[in-house]
Amino acid sequence: MMRFLLILVFLLLIGFCAIVLGLFFTKKHVKFPVLAALALVLSLLGGVLIFLTLKQGIRGALKVYLILAGAAPAAMVISVVLHNAISGLLTALLHRDFEEAAFFLIALFGCPAAFFVGAIGSIVMIIRSMIRA
Repeated sequence: MMRFLLILVFLLLIGFCAIVLGLFFTKKHVKFPVLAALALVLSLLGGVLIFLTLKQGIRGALKVYLILAGAAPAAMVISVVLHNAISGLLTALLHRDFEEAAFFLIALFGCPAAFFVGAIGSIVMIIRSMIRA
């Protein structure tokens, strides 16, 4: 089971890197649909990772790392949606352009940082447990 979790974390890591690179290196007309679909797929994979972590009864720091790696893609999607919703709502209410920054910064810096900490930590701990076994 640990090998399956390791493969799932590696898939999330590759997909997350593809999103980050896609923000900078894709054409504008292709960017949104591809990145949105990839973000939704990564959120689903993150949900599977969280479900398997809880179902297998994994404990300790590995559990924290796996849940952090699984929750970060979903948190990123939620932060982007909240950023756009709050910006649109405040623009409509105040009748002038308004840009909300908190959820944008969470999606831009917080979620990727949390994901990479969770992914790298879980990869190291899983490999370490496989070597010991």
